[in-house]
Amino acid sequence: MLEGRALTRVEAIVLDLDDTVFDGGEWNVAALSQGAARRGMQAGSVERAIAEFLRTRSPHDPALYNAILLGCFQSDNGFNVRALHEAASEYRGEERSWEPYPGVLEALSELRRHFRLALLAEGPPEQQKAKLKALGISSFFELIVFSDEIDGVRSRRPDPRPFQLLREKLDLQGRQILFVGDQPARDFKEARRQSFVTCRVFTGASRAEAYPDATHRADYEITSLARLPELLASSQRSISSYLLSHLPFLDVVGRPDSAIASAAQEAVASQLSLELPMAALEMSLLPPAPAQAPAELSVMPQPPLSADPAPEQTPAAVPAQAADRRALELLPTPALPLPRRSSMSGRRDSASRRLILHTLSRELQGQPALE
Repeated sequence: MLEGRALTRVEAIVLDLDDTVFDGGEWNVAALSQGAARRGMQAGSVERAIAEFLRTRSPHDPALYNAILLGCFQSDNGFNVRALHEAASEYRGEERSWEPYPGVLEALSELRRHFRLALLAEGPPEQQKAKLKALGISSFFELIVFSDEIDGVRSRRPDPRPFQLLREKLDLQGRQILFVGDQPARDFKEARRQSFVTCRVFTGASRAEAYPDATHRADYEITSLARLPELLASSQRSISSYLLSHLPFLDVVGRPDSAIASAAQEAVASQLSLELPMAALEMSLLPPAPAQAPAELSVMPQPPLSADPAPEQTPAAVPAQAADRRALELLPTPALPLPRRSSMSGRRDSASRRLILHTLSRELQGQPALE
């Protein structure tokens, strides 16, 4: 995590199409190759010109048109460039099968079960629609926005209007929307300015590019879109585990993650008029995390308190309890000087509860704990 924008409030996820969901650069190369063939250019010369260009440049660079024309011994004047562009725009991907990046279809299926999904497609609308048809993924999304339909090329990112339209159509606040893109120079600065939570994937032609400056950085980074369900799940698990260890009086066992987060925020707000900064509990997945958390970073839900002291458990008894109750991963958390539980009538007194909440809130805000 790079800055504190919480994933726990996210209700909708907006995905960029090219180089986030699938290899848009590969589509561009195929379209230009077919367009050049329609213009009568020799396939061998076109392939050599493209290969030479891609050694140092992106397949999304408009200068690729000029390189192809010059490689085929044609003038790269405006007329020829426009003619090649028009021929390439007729490409519909029909000569081969197209698929999203590995693991993306499975990720979309999982994400659709928990979030509203939307897509932001940038480029000539007819060509973007052809990509969606070739990929066969339109049914995953309740909303698809084609940025060029707003105001042509002028409404492409970083123009604010696509993000404004997404907020309007989804009827959500920016902080309730997660935007996932791949281009560090264009995708995240404006989205963050409109309060979107942002996530960068390191796929496509921009995967090796650095951020121009700190204002362009995404809140989260993952290696590919296939890792997004894991990022979102880890955020929820970290909150659940943190609450189990530091707010034991909250009844969180067996409750949905969203209800756990709401319960924590309500508890803190009701006691201290503060909002629990959930983003402080979240994690980044770049570089990739191990498939399973170490054994020492697991925690079992605590049994309910009773008036009688519970018998001391032996280490051999823990696995038996684990078979009956769900273990939650626990991220490393600061050691908080929490007060001991009150066993009087099986309840904690209000002063003890207030001190727990106050200590947690101060710790998460970087303030020293009260003595």
